[in-house]
This record gives sequence, structure tokens and C-alpha cells, in this order.
Amino acid sequence: MDEDLAEALADEDLSTRGDPELPISEATHDVLLLTQIVSLLRTMVQQREKKRIPFPPLAFPKTARHKIAERRRNARRARLLATVAEAQARYAALHPEETPPTQ
Repeated sequence: MDEDLAEALADEDLSTRGDPELPISEATHDVLLLTQIVSLLRTMVQQREKKRIPFPPLAFPKTARHKIAERRRNARRARLLATVAEAQARYAALHPEETPPTQ
């Protein structure tokens, strides 16, 4: 998938999956189908058991859509942190003798 198409589709909600990443070159149709079967079997087992079984996360390929969505998430997070730091600096300038309520 090219970057332009991924940029257009990046606004769609992507489910978060486990940490392992499968190289896109190894993500054949059979591998993806078997991974989906394993995921569904895990769900069935979880529903039948009284205690939750901690399964290790499955490896899924990280596509261009996932990379762009992650980049946008990181940019939003950085903007939020910058806004909070700016607000804390303003608070410190207005109230030099007090400590901010968040610390």
C-alpha cells in the first residue's frame, strides 16, 4: 500500500493489536488466514473459561496505514504535551510561590 492511499485511509479507526510485528513480505494469504483462525480460537477459549488465560500477542504486519496512524497519534500527543507544558509555565509565572496542583 503506498503512502498516499495510507494517508487517505489513516483517519479510519484501526484496532490495536499486540506488540509483535510480522514483516510485510512474510504476510502471505495463508499466514494471515491462519493468524485470524488462531485469534478466533483464542476468543472462543476465553469465552468458555472462568479465569482469563493470558495468551501472548500474535504477530500482524504493520502496514503504511498503521505507520501513518501511529505518526499522527504521536504528533497529537506531542502537541498535547506542549500545551500542558505551556500552561504549567504560565501558572508558574503567575504564581511563583505556589507549586502547580499537578505536582
